[in-house]
Amino acid sequence: GDFQARAVASATLPTSFYAQKASLYTAPRLSVGVGRRFGRFSFDARALGTGYVTKYREMEGGNPNAKYSFGASFEADYQVPSLDFLRFGASINSGWSWYYDVANGADPSKQVATTVDPTFPTQPMQQAYGGEIFARADLPPLAGMNSSMTVAFAQGDPTLGSTSVLHDGVGHLYAFWRHTSEVYVALGSRF
Repeated sequence: GDFQARAVASATLPTSFYAQKASLYTAPRLSVGVGRRFGRFSFDARALGTGYVTKYREMEGGNPNAKYSFGASFEADYQVPSLDFLRFGASINSGWSWYYDVANGADPSKQVATTVDPTFPTQPMQQAYGGEIFARADLPPLAGMNSSMTVAFAQGDPTLGSTSVLHDGVGHLYAFWRHTSEVYVALGSRF
């Protein structure tokens, strides 16, 4: 009834300029999620893992390519009692990425440190986080199509990038950082 579980497998066919610079062939992904409604409250938790199939260990320009990543998110929303079409909610997410160690080449005499911190002789795992607060309104059905409009403030987003927690092993917390914060409006439709 009010409980939902789902698993989704997908793969990308990247064509962007960034994907070309990273020599990315594809990125297979597996996502699992569970959601539950308790009266006017809804909760949703998801976990996903992604592998990156690339031609080279580093992208053009020398930055290392990602090998794989893991992420998790949690979302909660509340349906307004007198306005059943309106919801207010929030979500948080975090992700961890592992990169190729591009500094250790075949010639030991030409090796350079992967990071500037001697504590990390290999490429450290990197973590990123994000979250958003939103208002979502369900629009009246039109020709069998259900639509909703969302207005949100987001910290970290796939189009802008998320704020990183780790930089060469040093933790930083940049809440509401202007480079990764945004206010957006989204229109979604489903049949």
